[in-house]
Amino acid sequence: MELSDRLKREQEALEKQRKRVEAIKREEAAKERKADNRRKILLGACIKDWMDKDEGKRQMMMERLEVFLKRDEDRRAFGMTLSGNAGSKRKRSSGAASEGSDVSDSTVAATRA
Repeated sequence: MELSDRLKREQEALEKQRKRVEAIKREEAAKERKADNRRKILLGACIKDWMDKDEGKRQMMMERLEVFLKRDEDRRAFGMTLSGNAGSKRKRSSGAASEGSDVSDSTVAATRA
């Protein structure tokens, strides 16, 4: 057997092994993303339950979301007014959702839905 044939076989085997390693890495990354998404869903369900049971906690979370959510698409999911500017921070009033508050009645209704 020639050295070049042996070298070629070893290089092919090495390439196969590299491909297997990459496939395993992709599988592991997919499993971790799936587990992370599951944790986020469960956390969201827990927080929603918490908000549904206590108006003060709901209001506190809505105020936090008002600051946290920047993208109009995300704000729309909670029935919030659109920012018009993804980076803008709006002035908040202190207290519950009432006249003059940045948290609208539609926001309150959206969190209870």
